[in-house]
Amino acid sequence: MTKKICLSLLSVLVLCALWQTVSTCINAPLLAPGLTDIARALVDLCSTKDFFASLGATFLRCIVAFVIAALVGFLLGTAGGLSKSLAQFIAIPLWCIKATPVVALILLALFWLNSNNIPIFVACIIALPVITESVKAGICAVDKKLLETSHIYKLSSWQEVCIVRFPALLPFARQGLSTAYGLVWKAVAAGEVLSLPQNGMGTVLSLQQVHLQTAHVIAATIILVASGYVSQLLFTLLFTNIKIHSVHVPQRKTFETNNASSKDIRTNLQRDGFSYTFTKESVTAIIAPSGAGKTTLLNALAQDQTNSNELVSFVFQEPRLFPTLTIEQNIFIAASAVLPQEKAYERTQHILDASGLRSVSNRLPEHVSGGERQRTSLARAFAYPAPLLLLDEAFQSQDIAHECMLLQELQTLLSEQKRTVILVTHDAREACVIADKVLVMQGFPLRTVQELQLLPKKKSAAKLYVSPDETIITAEETIHTLLLNSMNGHDLTKSKSS
Repeated sequence: MTKKICLSLLSVLVLCALWQTVSTCINAPLLAPGLTDIARALVDLCSTKDFFASLGATFLRCIVAFVIAALVGFLLGTAGGLSKSLAQFIAIPLWCIKATPVVALILLALFWLNSNNIPIFVACIIALPVITESVKAGICAVDKKLLETSHIYKLSSWQEVCIVRFPALLPFARQGLSTAYGLVWKAVAAGEVLSLPQNGMGTVLSLQQVHLQTAHVIAATIILVASGYVSQLLFTLLFTNIKIHSVHVPQRKTFETNNASSKDIRTNLQRDGFSYTFTKESVTAIIAPSGAGKTTLLNALAQDQTNSNELVSFVFQEPRLFPTLTIEQNIFIAASAVLPQEKAYERTQHILDASGLRSVSNRLPEHVSGGERQRTSLARAFAYPAPLLLLDEAFQSQDIAHECMLLQELQTLLSEQKRTVILVTHDAREACVIADKVLVMQGFPLRTVQELQLLPKKKSAAKLYVSPDETIITAEETIHTLLLNSMNGHDLTKSKSS
């Protein structure tokens, strides 16, 4: 920081030295007054009774223009971000505004408005496209996967705005508003120079130029530049201090759950001709070649459950944690969407202890390891009291140690809370050590090749994964054989055995 300040001061000193050298060589105060003349002009301007009124009027016009442009820009940007048709509709007017010279806008405004309002009008027009496009970009930049997660866990609309949409918008809004404010300051000054309102720094500039007071023109320009820099710096600091994770997360009231745990979960995808009944409170693993439609099946299941107002937990291939919430808050926000706040808190604390995440509970997702993020995703799914749990290759990209840890955690949590679990994986051993049955499937369209019933496990999932018993090895070999034949193009459903 000190180095930056020193370099900035050195730059100013070099510029002053160059200016003084040019002024001395030319020896023409009307063209290039010396630093002494400029300093006297600064003192002279600051000592006049109308100076601070002019500076205040310019600053007030900037604030008014900026607020109006921000409000209209946020409205248009939000509309354009949410609707492609509206975005196309406003694209041409915004392009015309950006292509129109500032002087042309000022001259046109002279026909329509009085001199006090012309700078405000021009500044609004100049800043509007910048703010609109920044907001639109922020709206479009929202993570669609996080939106899907918020819908799965039934976050309210306000929670979705606070946790998903606002964090995506804020960086774009910061940049756009900061740029727009700089343009507003320049546009107001230019508008004042040509419209000559009663008070304004642009009026001061124009009058001093008429009287051929070059030193005073430069002094007024220095004041404008310094005032604009300081105000923009304060504005930037204000927006920088807005911490997204400090946004209050409102809690929802109790959500009445349907009695989904009392019946089998059934999916019937008519478009693929696939139908299967998953047994209640059992773990079913699905294994199929890549591209067969396993993830599509889980997404369809989740969508059907959500559309019918049933509860469903989903552990995706990637953690999909809300980046502005801590590990504890990510778990709590899911539980509190259904449970009363006190019960949600108790459930969160229990899950944190059971999953071994207590030591990192107050950290943001970016400050924990990949394995801890995936464990948080699993913990969040268990904190959410849904009878159906979907896992889409939830343990991929994990080393053996972390995969064993996650499998053991899943087994432990399932022993405490019975769920109907559907697990999609490419790892045959992973499926065999955790599942009650394995569906080996083939795509185009998706259909079951063979259903393997597995015996109850006598060892922990972690131990079985590292040292599988004979039953696990046999099932694993069967799965590999079926998958290999499927990849060779054989239609295994014709020789299906159970």
